[in-house]
Amino acid sequence: MYIDFHDTLFLNEKIINTDVIKLICQAKNEEKKVYLISNNKKNNLTKILYKFGLTHLFDDIIHIQEIDKKTKYMKESSILIDDSLLERKEAINKKHYASSVDSMLALIRD
Repeated sequence: MYIDFHDTLFLNEKIINTDVIKLICQAKNEEKKVYLISNNKKNNLTKILYKFGLTHLFDDIIHIQEIDKKTKYMKESSILIDDSLLERKEAINKKHYASSVDSMLALIRD
């Protein structure tokens, strides 16, 4: 599972999305790998993760350039959790799965 940072995990430049934390914990409970993927332009990703105690939550943190596609770094048939419809469409076009946080939460409730 690949989680986008900006506006998916970290909202409004000030709070952590606890729904995403729930998804991460559910994946970990199922022994799935969870990756944080970001083109964080402010270079404050590590500082924010440390501030909220999230530095060890991910199997890896993937920093990408703004021009890079997230799908370039995703393993085959992975899922991308992202607020961006454009990013999700790109993942689906590359034979990955993609979802918004709300859709994923609905799936794990069922």
